[in-house]
Amino acid sequence: LWKHAMAGSCAGVMEHIGMYPLDTVKTHMQALRPGGALTLSSVVQSIVEESGGRGFMRGASSIVIGCVPAHIALFTSYEYV
Repeated sequence: LWKHAMAGSCAGVMEHIGMYPLDTVKTHMQALRPGGALTLSSVVQSIVEESGGRGFMRGASSIVIGCVPAHIALFTSYEYV
């Protein structure tokens, strides 16, 4: 049981950490006002200018904390149901 729990939590954390920068860019693009510069490069540039490279991972810790129990339950139930 614990092997599936560890595998699930590790997989969940890696999935969320890997996708978080892309999700950050998507969220910034959705929040822009109509008529603003809505290109991928301009959004990436604005994030880097505002927060540096760490701006892509801002808030990731709360996602990781929430995804660990969810993925433990998902992987464990998948293996035993």
